[in-house]
Amino acid sequence: MQHAGPPGKLIAFEGLDGSGQTTQAKLLTLWLDQRAGMKAHYTKEPTSGPIGTIIKRALLQPDHTKTAPELSYNPATLALLFAADRLDHLEREILPLLRRGTCVISDRYTISSLAYQSLELDPKWVRSINRYALSPDLTIFLNVPLKTCLDRIRNRHPQPELYENPATLQRVEHRYRQIIRALQRQRYRIEIVDGTPPPAEVHRAVVEATKKFFRKRRARPREDEDQIAALLKTPPLNPEEIRVHLAAG
Repeated sequence: MQHAGPPGKLIAFEGLDGSGQTTQAKLLTLWLDQRAGMKAHYTKEPTSGPIGTIIKRALLQPDHTKTAPELSYNPATLALLFAADRLDHLEREILPLLRRGTCVISDRYTISSLAYQSLELDPKWVRSINRYALSPDLTIFLNVPLKTCLDRIRNRHPQPELYENPATLQRVEHRYRQIIRALQRQRYRIEIVDGTPPPAEVHRAVVEATKKFFRKRRARPREDEDQIAALLKTPPLNPEEIRVHLAAG
């Protein structure tokens, strides 16, 4: 993975399915863009692009080997699709925004591939096919117990996606912990946030983790000190704002 160099910042959210990373990524985007005075853009993986659309079809039909064999991919093919979708995502959407100084919030990124695709494949190979992906400036991992994630998934929709089953998610959880420990030893910029409380509490913790990141960057060249100073003084969204946002979908 390559380190980000453009003026904008790339912040990635990671976590098990059901951890709430989509909700928190959207709330952080809203806070940055409408409260903290920093241009921000929400995006997600798999994308809605041509490659991402193929991936989504495969994920939404986990038991389609007999019913729709054309949607069945072996693990290596799926891993390559994820890596290709990520590079397409970077070129079409993320990099142009970063170059304009926009803060890009990505709902899932490279660590998801390392955690999910390495279940059936050599982790070194999965890393190698993602080596051209830009490293995020900050990764926020939502730490949520497996049982809580499974309960949330069941409440969200009755038909599980490809990886949304207890046995698989237990293995993914173990892989995430291994990856995070390794990245922390490499001084990778990753913040672990407890994702079990209500959304407003998790949002406050996410905002604090984001402020911690910008606080450390305040004195660096090319940084807008006034903008960062304003961001550091900005309170999180209040519970009512969050309730309205969640109700709007």
